[in-house]
Amino acid sequence: MKGNAKGFTLIELVIVIVILGILAAVAVPKFANLQTDAKKSAVKGVGGAVKAAANIAKAKWLVNDNASADNVTIDGQTVTVVGSGYPTADAGGIAAAIDFDADNFDNSSCSAVSGDDSSYCFTYASQSDPDGSDGGCGVYYGVENTDNSTTVIIETGGCQ
Repeated sequence: MKGNAKGFTLIELVIVIVILGILAAVAVPKFANLQTDAKKSAVKGVGGAVKAAANIAKAKWLVNDNASADNVTIDGQTVTVVGSGYPTADAGGIAAAIDFDADNFDNSSCSAVSGDDSSYCFTYASQSDPDGSDGGCGVYYGVENTDNSTTVIIETGGCQ
């Protein structure tokens, strides 16, 4: 070869490939952890929305002096409420009161915990239902019928 040849030597290319491999090996686990953190943050966001929606429904019920009303209207949505003004634990109650990402969250009735008579869960897709033990990945909303109190449990321990 002539002395003025241009380009990279084989050893230089191998060194660059090794460096890129090391960087990739470090970055992939960090990226996987970011996905878990993102799921946990999304669950916490829905949990905040559930708490806020329950309190907004109660406030709207109180402002309208609806001691005997069984529903309130929030942003054009009719939300069914229990005797204390909090949303019921079903699709017409708490699920109607919040705007959530239906592509990433499954919402349905779930097993009641902590003495609640009815319950509704917003579970991150393909994750475990919240069950009161922090083993799930979602938000639990429950209503206890005797005093119409509500329970909101945000579980992120099972998010993977």
